Amino acid sequence: MLGARNRSFIVNVDGQDVPVNRKSTRKTRNGGLPQEQKEKFVREAAAKIEYIKKFKPTPSQEQAIDIARNNTLSWIVGVSGSGKSTCVLWDYCQEYLRDNTKKIYVIKGATEVSMDKIGFLPNGLDEKMSAHMVANRKILEDFLGAEKVAADLNNRIFLLPPNYLLGQTLEGLILIEEAQQLQPNVLKLILERTGSKGSRVCVVGDASQLYTDAKESKLRNGLTDGLNRFFKEDMSSKYPDVGYFEFNIEDVQRSEIVKTILRAYADYQ
Repeated sequence: MLGARNRSFIVNVDGQDVPVNRKSTRKTRNGGLPQEQKEKFVREAAAKIEYIKKFKPTPSQEQAIDIARNNTLSWIVGVSGSGKSTCVLWDYCQEYLRDNTKKIYVIKGATEVSMDKIGFLPNGLDEKMSAHMVANRKILEDFLGAEKVAADLNNRIFLLPPNYLLGQTLEGLILIEEAQQLQPNVLKLILERTGSKGSRVCVVGDASQLYTDAKESKLRNGLTDGLNRFFKEDMSSKYPDVGYFEFNIEDVQRSEIVKTILRAYADYQ
């Protein structure tokens, strides 16, 4: 919207109408804006959007977020459906939007559950990993917008398996997902990638969600191995700048029936 009395015009970015100040614009002879100027205003408008969807952490999630914010290395563990990854990524996304130099890394092994294997997936790495990263990408899209995630993927947002991390340094906000499915030496490898410059890493998992077959399970559970290395029996840290938080059944957000299911399987190994 432009006119002598209008001091702004509207640019639609990711489905949201954003007012852009008119005082710095120049109209061309046909009354429009040069394409370069339009693109500049769209970029500036996009930077002003608050993408974070309304999300109110539970008291337990707030405690987990506080642990994650105040330690370089945090271990956020607990039962299925308690929002472990959601609260960590929510915190990461806020910092991501405040600081355009920040990067988000989600590291997750391409592990199939059960003894029934689907087999090799076609296409390149992104396509192969997409099936394993559906849940994490959905969370990021909820908090940042689908278009922004798509635009920033492999630029500021990385959804990666650990297979090709050897030799890399990860500078940014790192989430290690389903750590119980990782071999201890693989979890060690990922942790060793953590860089400086304000980097933080959260290891997320639940030792009871080890769904590979029995033979493979003996080789996995980097989560339990790591907890034993970093924490004492009372779960106090052996090292500085390392934090721990655990969710329990009462923290489940997914549904009431999940609480019942978890109680029924409490003794399942």
